[in-house]
Amino acid sequence: MRKLFLSLPLLVLLGCPPPHVNPPPVPGASDCEAAEKRLQVLECKDTRGRLIGGLTLRGKPWGDVCRENIANGVDMKSGCIAQAADCAVVSSCK
Repeated sequence: MRKLFLSLPLLVLLGCPPPHVNPPPVPGASDCEAAEKRLQVLECKDTRGRLIGGLTLRGKPWGDVCRENIANGVDMKSGCIAQAADCAVVSSCK
């Protein structure tokens, strides 16, 4: 009984764990998948001649990189890229 009485204040101090809350959606992140698909269709290349929108050197899809960058505050212009008609428009999205 004494142990229960002594551990009761500890339980009150700890309380209940906070409920799991999903993070709010990041604006622009929903366009990353469409932008990735558009880049793959257009087959645009960067200034080094590498395909834009393909896998990174570590094998990570462009869409994943896009979502991570947007979550970290980098504007990836994914909405503009998703609507691009050609590679010149992709370049002007910057």
